[in-house]
Amino acid sequence: METLLKKKNYKILWFICLWSGLAIAQNSDFEKYKAQYPDASVVRLNNERNVKISLENGRLNILQNTREEDLYLNASAIHHAKKSLSYNTFFNLLEVKASTLNSEESGVVVTAVKDFVEKDELNDAFYDDQKSVNFILPNLKPGSISVIETKEQINNPRFLNPIYLGDAFPVANTRIVIEADKDITLQFKQFHTDGIDVKISQEEKRGKIIYTIESKNVSKFSFENRSPNSRKYVPHIIPVITQYKLKGKEVKLSGDVSNLYQWYFSLIKNINTQTPNPDLVKVVDSLLRDKTENIDKVRAIYYWAQEHIKYIAFEYALGGFVPRDANVVYEKKYGDCKDNSSIMSEMFQIANLPGSITWIGTRSIPYSYSELPSPISDNHMILTYTEGGKTFFLDATSRYHPLDLPTSFIQGKEALVAVDSLHYEIVEVPVANPERNLWIDRARFSIADNRLVGKGEGTATGYQKIEMYYQLESQTTSQKLSNYYRQLFKKGNNKFSLSNFKEIDKFAYDKDFHVTYDFTIEDYLSSYENEIFVNLNLTRYMQVFDIEKDRKTEMEFDYKNHNEFLYSFDVPEGYKVTFVPENFSLENDWLAVEISYRQEGQTIHYAHKITQNFLSLSVAQLQELARIKSKVEKAYKEVVVIEKMN
Repeated sequence: METLLKKKNYKILWFICLWSGLAIAQNSDFEKYKAQYPDASVVRLNNERNVKISLENGRLNILQNTREEDLYLNASAIHHAKKSLSYNTFFNLLEVKASTLNSEESGVVVTAVKDFVEKDELNDAFYDDQKSVNFILPNLKPGSISVIETKEQINNPRFLNPIYLGDAFPVANTRIVIEADKDITLQFKQFHTDGIDVKISQEEKRGKIIYTIESKNVSKFSFENRSPNSRKYVPHIIPVITQYKLKGKEVKLSGDVSNLYQWYFSLIKNINTQTPNPDLVKVVDSLLRDKTENIDKVRAIYYWAQEHIKYIAFEYALGGFVPRDANVVYEKKYGDCKDNSSIMSEMFQIANLPGSITWIGTRSIPYSYSELPSPISDNHMILTYTEGGKTFFLDATSRYHPLDLPTSFIQGKEALVAVDSLHYEIVEVPVANPERNLWIDRARFSIADNRLVGKGEGTATGYQKIEMYYQLESQTTSQKLSNYYRQLFKKGNNKFSLSNFKEIDKFAYDKDFHVTYDFTIEDYLSSYENEIFVNLNLTRYMQVFDIEKDRKTEMEFDYKNHNEFLYSFDVPEGYKVTFVPENFSLENDWLAVEISYRQEGQTIHYAHKITQNFLSLSVAQLQELARIKSKVEKAYKEVVVIEKMN
């Protein structure tokens, strides 16, 4: 059935009694919720969904109607006017209705939306045939109520919409009714629902099972800088169709991981059945020339795929789950995560190497396969290779990744590894240790003409190196490159200048990246009579942890890391050292900070080391981090004192 959007047939079926009821409540609700939620700009009065699941002609038919009523509490109402509703092949949007209600002296004024604009939405999602319907709610102001209604056809029973009971605004009432034939079995997976008022009930009527989910008065949730994905803390329920009976036989759908794997395998079993492209065979042969160890062959193929297959995510329908044949990927030289996995798998076959197609969720998805054996639990595909008991996670969508370092956004995640048509394994991606991701800045300097003048060398490894490589790709002119390194190595104050930098092993996969440079810092020294005060805390790393005092959510980071700033200060002739600060250190289970000073003749060696041994911190840990940061910043004020000798 074509959508009403394409038919340009938007039927406005507004019932006078409904609007009158809303209008009566409008004024009283405005005062009530404005007092109850003084910091909120909008309250969702009603979040309603009605889902009907039936067996028709041997298939599951799923229709879903939604209704959202929002009350606007202040002058920012106008900023909520632009609305966008997304859909794709799995969620076919059949009908949209929207309107604004305002209570005026003459009565209720209902202004219906007449103009709906359909757009393609291109992004880097796992399946990417997203479209959107865009419209503007008219006449929004304090006290307005908006009503948006949709009708959808859900075309794949594995993709029932999650039910979010909270949002960035308060939700007064949620009511979800799911009506299913009694031969259809559902489960409801609850996440973060402790502490909120939620009820799930069911009853049987005329051969149907009716499930009702209700919640009330859920306060708004914060969405802050580096917050985890909302699925990690916003209360929600995911309905799952586990099985259904068809002609007396049970059809398994999403009851356990084996059901999910059987469906996944059915989507990949027919790929790469053609004879491989002779040119691709030549590529593999050239890569493996003079290589005898399998691990070296794997490395060569993996690096080739990273360098030569451009990552572009553009998918349609089941194309979001089915890889393209390797021959097609080779000819086009681009593809998404599945296509990269497909061509690497074929290249492994040519090389007589064992490689396994593997499904995995990125860190934005919090579910394990055991608790939610559903496509909702993953959004990515890679290739895995195992040798000597160690599994390598090959994700060619990112460049510059050495063989032994998985992409940062799958660290700690479960991977569903294909073995054969019936068997699979679930393995966990390791989290890289802080010492794998180093940034070390070494410098030696002295005083010349009241300036600090010196030479330095920066060294990057692991994720820190990869992150730098991506940034360096965009430094397309010598001026941009110079400015980049000036900011990277900036020390002391804004009068830091950098020159004569040299890059060593730039863009290398398996070598550390080094940059040597010369620098000067003007107007940094302080003096009094015969004394000069030198603050060797030239790089105050802890400033990266800028935390809001009233933060509500945990904070996520891309990777663990270890940073060192190692500076040697050569005291000028005719001066002696009269004061060196005491060493400073703080350490707990997830952070270690050290500042140390060591005098060796006329040289003072300074070391500032920070080990970040966490990927996320709770609110309580962030408060502790703020206290640590305050103590370290106090230590940053310590200075070395040198005195001119008579």
